[in-house]
Amino acid sequence: PKARKRTNLATKAASRLRAASQKDDEQKVPAGASLEDVARNAGFNVFNPTQLTDTTKKAKQKERHDQWLKKFETPKLSANARKRRNKKQKEALKADLAPLAEQISEFENQQKSNDALTSKVDIPQIKKSKNTLAKNNKSEIERFQNVLTHPAFQSDPLKTIQQHLKNTIQADDKKGSSGSLFPVIRLQFNN
Repeated sequence: PKARKRTNLATKAASRLRAASQKDDEQKVPAGASLEDVARNAGFNVFNPTQLTDTTKKAKQKERHDQWLKKFETPKLSANARKRRNKKQKEALKADLAPLAEQISEFENQQKSNDALTSKVDIPQIKKSKNTLAKNNKSEIERFQNVLTHPAFQSDPLKTIQQHLKNTIQADDKKGSSGSLFPVIRLQFNN
């Protein structure tokens, strides 16, 4: 490419020089002058061979940018190095479950102690007949309808439910029954 560029520039300069000399007959070329000197005197840019080795500002910027980008490229790893890195990553992902197992065992022990404090004598479950289940369902439906039509529930349902829960908890506390869930929850929060 360099040789072509030189010849192209030289031929362009020569053709321009001839064209300029033909247009302006008054300008005479000195006898010992080189073609480059004549072209420079005529106002043409003459090719300088040192320009091929000099890089332009844009080329230098591009080269610096390419060098900078190479810093961010990850180097290609060998197969063994890749395997070691993958193995380390997998090991890092494995969680240490020993503290969690200790927490679970402590929680289970605490739960057992709470159950021992609040447990009742196990009463065997008696299978209910269809008639008993139907009566229970009917009474629940009636109770639910009564709650829905109650004026206090209609005015503020959440406040009514809250008041009902308070009353039932207080009644259980007065009776001293530890079989309900509420005293267990209170014991857990107080500890």
